[in-house]
Amino acid sequence: MPTVILFGAGNVASHIGPALQATGYEIAAVVSRRASSAQALAEKLSAAALTFEHHPKYPAADICLYAVSDDALPLLACQVAASYPEAVHVHTSGSTAADVFSPFVASYGVFYPMQTFTKGAPLNFRDIPCFIEGSDAHATDVITRMAESLSAHVTPLGFEARRDLHLAAVWACNFVNHCYNQAADIISRHPELSFDMLLPLIDETARKVHRLSPREAQTGPAVRFDRRIIDMQSQRLAHTPLSRDIYQLMSRSIHEHATAQPSSNPPSPLNP
Repeated sequence: MPTVILFGAGNVASHIGPALQATGYEIAAVVSRRASSAQALAEKLSAAALTFEHHPKYPAADICLYAVSDDALPLLACQVAASYPEAVHVHTSGSTAADVFSPFVASYGVFYPMQTFTKGAPLNFRDIPCFIEGSDAHATDVITRMAESLSAHVTPLGFEARRDLHLAAVWACNFVNHCYNQAADIISRHPELSFDMLLPLIDETARKVHRLSPREAQTGPAVRFDRRIIDMQSQRLAHTPLSRDIYQLMSRSIHEHATAQPSSNPPSPLNP
């Protein structure tokens, strides 16, 4: 099995590293900006723990897997890739092109697991949809084998589609979770209320979009633009103007989307 150097020790790396090891890949080293972070994950993987400054001392590897922030990726690729000209260099970003590696190496690509990762929150990697791209036949083969060892749902995908998929995921996950935060803040005003009271509603909302389109599943005062309720609830948010503005803009967006002519094939923003 190929040997992997894992760059990053955050939420994504903390899931990918053990998952790869469980399928037979050897994790030679975990490399992170902070030594303590590298050490914590490396101990679980029986791997070397290194920091970015140690790059002349990195062990040999067949795959360099970068699970780092998009901002850190170009400089790290510049520092590391040239030292591993024969390895396949792979990043996990949804919004960075594969060719970030192209000035340095010939074989590179993307392994984008579309899921929300949190340290300590277990996931079954077999269920995670993974999207891949390779610069050449060798890279594509290596990345495909790695992806299929982890997931039952592997799809080749180019950069344009992948970054829109990532944008959609931000709406479907990150923004939705922030709405949970907003709801939790409102609930916290009253000691007799708890966020747990919202969980049946949250669960049913998620279940509905398995059998209905999001458009069909939409309910609430905004979809019918009930001005009296919207104004009253806006006033309840007067002490947090940003939340009030988000509420009003979201209500307007919901109503406009509900009243717009549905399209089974909406135009691409790139090709209207």
